[in-house]
Parts: sequence; structure tokens; C-alpha cells
Amino acid sequence: MFNILQEAGRLICPYRCLLCRKRLAERYICHSCRPPERSGICEYNCIVCFTSTNELDVSERCNLCALFPLPYSRVRYLWNYSDANVASFITSMKYAPSPALLRYACKHLALALPYYFGSCEWDALVPMPIARQHFRERGFDHCFQIAKTLKRCCSFVSTTPIISSALTHRGYKYAQASLPHGERIKNVRYSFKCASLVKELKVLLIDDVITTGATLHFAAQALLDAGAQTVDVLALAKAPVWQEMRAELYMRSTKANGCRFG
Repeated sequence: MFNILQEAGRLICPYRCLLCRKRLAERYICHSCRPPERSGICEYNCIVCFTSTNELDVSERCNLCALFPLPYSRVRYLWNYSDANVASFITSMKYAPSPALLRYACKHLALALPYYFGSCEWDALVPMPIARQHFRERGFDHCFQIAKTLKRCCSFVSTTPIISSALTHRGYKYAQASLPHGERIKNVRYSFKCASLVKELKVLLIDDVITTGATLHFAAQALLDAGAQTVDVLALAKAPVWQEMRAELYMRSTKANGCRFG
């Protein structure tokens, strides 16, 4: 009886693709709009930045990570932002906003997490904080929701606490997305304040998209400056421009801090 009612309900209110609204036999996304299952994993990946390359040193680092060290230990991402359908998926998830698309992404993150990090255990999940003005506009803190959903659907982090108060966003002078890539470093440099409650903790920092890497860089550095033992990063996607900006980001950040990473 239940199956009959369920089929009748689907005739009246059929499933539709969350992106193009095409009628579907199953939830969420049609084949034409679906992002790839998982990107990035190949025979040779840099142990730090996850770049696919066969030019690795004895520490399994790529040339960029050897020349321009990152403040965080490892970064992993589900998709390349240039992959088919990824940009439209993430834009709809963030700006519609769409909790259903977020759950879809977290399902795939949960499956990938053990392969990305092995048996690593973290003391805290820290979502990238959203600027106050953006939260007012969207009413949706997507990085916090990613952390919350991932914790619920992935046994790998099911007992790891979320510390959303660890990082505070001071706000931007200008919206990052409105600026040329080279200007984003200066705009975000002093945007984060970190609480001392991360002292001596192993942190998994959760972000949505790594574009120039500036936001991620200074957020991770704020965590380390507050005493975090290590910072790993998990993101939904990485844009190609990140690798192009690595040298400039490193030079500007080390000049400001008067020190080197690594």
C-alpha cells in the first residue's frame, strides 16, 4: 500500500533536478548536471597540496610546495573547479541556497575522506567562518553546515567536535569575489581572529572553494598562531588560479610576518 501511495505521489509531485529542474526518477541531480564523483586522485599526488604530478621529491612534495611552503600540513579537495558542472553546482548550493545540494556534496566528501587522509585523527573540525555581511545576505553558513553534515554522515569524524567559535571573521573591506585575484591577498590578510581554545589541537579546517588560496592561507596561519598543533584542510573544490598565485601569496605573507613556513 505504501509503495502504491509513493508512486502516486511521484506522479503528482515528481522529483526534479535541483539545478535544471528536469523531471527525474530519483532525487537530486540529473546526469547532465552532475559533477564528477571525485577528482584529483592519481598514481602521483603531492602529499601537501594534492597536485597530480610525477615530479615529487623524496618527501613526496611537488616543486611548488618545496619552493613555497604552505602554513597547513595537507589540503584535499573533492573537485577541480574547472571540472564539468562544478561551478554551477557550488554557486547554486551557496547562493540559492540549497541544503539538498550541500547534503549531496557531503555524501561524496564522506566517501572520499578516508582515502584522502588515511588514519589521521583530528581533535576539532573548524569551519571557515563566513563574513557577517555575507551571512545577512544569504542566511546560510555553508562551511558550518558542511562540517555539521559531514560529522553526521561520516564515521571517520563522527566523534570529532565542531568548534565553530575557533575562528572569527572580522569582515572584508571589499567582497573577495569582486576583486582581481592579486588584490584578494591584501583584502583578507587581517580578516581572522582565532581563539586560544585550539591550543595544541590537531585541526581539520573546512572550506568550500580554494580560489587564490589567500583566505585559506591566513585562516590556517591564525589557527597556528593561536597554538594549533597542526592544520589540515578539506574543501569542495580547488580553482586552477591557486597554483598560479602560490609564489605571490608566499612572498607577501612571509614579508608581512617576517618569517618562513616549513
